[in-house]
Amino acid sequence: MIRRKLQLLAIGGLTALIVAATLAAVGALADSAILAGVSTALASFALAVLFGVVFVLLRRLSAAVSRPARAGADGLAGRETQREVAELRSAIREVRRQVSEVQGTLRPGPGGLRSALRHEVLRDTAALLTLHDMLPVTAEHVPLTSYSALPDTALMLAQQVRELPSGSTVVEVGCGATTLWLALAVQQRGGDVRIVSLEGSADYAEVTRLALERNGVATHVDVRVAALVATETRLGMQQWYDPARWSDLCDIDLLFVDGPAGGTGPMARFPVMELLSDRLAPGARIVVDDVHRDDEQELVKAWCERTVGCEQPREVERRERTVLLRLS
Repeated sequence: MIRRKLQLLAIGGLTALIVAATLAAVGALADSAILAGVSTALASFALAVLFGVVFVLLRRLSAAVSRPARAGADGLAGRETQREVAELRSAIREVRRQVSEVQGTLRPGPGGLRSALRHEVLRDTAALLTLHDMLPVTAEHVPLTSYSALPDTALMLAQQVRELPSGSTVVEVGCGATTLWLALAVQQRGGDVRIVSLEGSADYAEVTRLALERNGVATHVDVRVAALVATETRLGMQQWYDPARWSDLCDIDLLFVDGPAGGTGPMARFPVMELLSDRLAPGARIVVDDVHRDDEQELVKAWCERTVGCEQPREVERRERTVLLRLS
């Protein structure tokens, strides 16, 4: 019972230390004295708990080591004591190792949590600043979520739209924040590019339409609600967008793959290659998001091994979580 309580205390202390490390990193990035103070207090409390656990373990170890002299080292009690000593020493080593790992996240070097958070914040901030310099956002944007494409991805898409020939068609699989950036890029160049965005959620499609209207670019995008339906692919039956909502699409010059959500099944985005590859225009560009995930890496590999007409997709640019392919 005592050992179980010590384990729970150790887990609680480690959790508090992780929270303190996160608050310290966020406080440093936000230059918040309040967050810094809270993280310091929480870290002190967590370390006190952990060191208290180690102290109790050491006391129990000391008592266990002295027991064989009274119990008889060769008897059953002596063997039990030796086993307990080994377990206590192992527990102490494990607590010390975990404390060392969590403390390491606070260091300012390249492996620390603060460094990783700083890298992500700087990367996203730089991309957003560039986007706002390039494109005039005049009203509320699509609310960002943890599922939204990174600003760096939106920047790549906006740059690709600027390079498309007049009269091009852009197809976005999964609408959201990138839809508005695409529309703003089309408006900037004169509205001579058509955007079609497929979305499985009627609610999210409506949120996107509202943002497009508020920014005066709704006429550049055809947001289509397309329910996910059972679709036959060479991987078997998969959930993909209702073909009635995209059967008219052809000569696609830019294809952005950011849906459906990975939770709909393994290789959830694989059908896009089978169903839309023969609808791509010569020299088309394919942008695949979320390539930090295994399924999307496999999708990119499959694209590069596929012949589309007389052309072969090849990778021309890779960013944090996004890959740009080009038919050539």
